[in-house]
Amino acid sequence: MLVFIGVFVFLFAVFIRLKVRKSPSKMNEFWDREREANLTRPKDISGLNYITISLDALPLSDHEDASLRSYLAALRSLDGKQMLNLSGQTNTELKLNYGTANLTRLSAFENNYFELMSNLHKFAARLYALDYVAEAQAVLEYSVTCSTDIKKSYRLLAEIYQKQGASDKILALIRTISNTKIPDKEKLQQELRSLL
Repeated sequence: MLVFIGVFVFLFAVFIRLKVRKSPSKMNEFWDREREANLTRPKDISGLNYITISLDALPLSDHEDASLRSYLAALRSLDGKQMLNLSGQTNTELKLNYGTANLTRLSAFENNYFELMSNLHKFAARLYALDYVAEAQAVLEYSVTCSTDIKKSYRLLAEIYQKQGASDKILALIRTISNTKIPDKEKLQQELRSLL
C-alpha cells in the first residue's frame, strides 16, 4: 500500500512539474496577445450584424400574469437598442478585431442581446406553462430568427413541434442550429433528432 501511495505521489509531482513548465509559455502568449489587442486602433463597427427587436413579431397582448407582464416590459425596454451576438469571442479577440475603444460599446450591445434572448426564453416558457402554446411558439420562432444560443429555447420549440407532429419543423430546427454559435451544438442536434 505504501509503495502504491509513493508511486502516486511521484507521478503527481512529475505531472505538476510538466504543467508548470508549459504554463509560462501559455501565459506569455496570452499577455503578448493582450498587449497587441490593447494597441489595436478602433475599426468601423457600423457594418456588423446588428439585431434590433421587432415588437410586431411578438404576441404582446396584456396578461394578468405578473411574470408575463414583467417579461413584456423588459422586451419593450429593449425596443430600438442595438444588439450583437458576440458569443465565442473573448475580450482580447474583440479588441484585436475592432479596437480597444469599441470594447465598451460592443459589450453593451452584447448585454442587450443576452437580455433579449433571456427574456424571450422566459416569456415563451411562461406562456407555454400557462397553455398559450401558439404564443409561446411564435416567441420561440422569433428567438430562433435572432440566432439565440439558449439551448432551452430550441428544446422547448422542438417539444411544441413534436406535439404537433411537425417532424419537418424539427428537422428545419436541427439544420438551423448548425448556423448558430451554440457550444456543443452537435449534442443538441442529436437530442432533437431523438424527438423524431
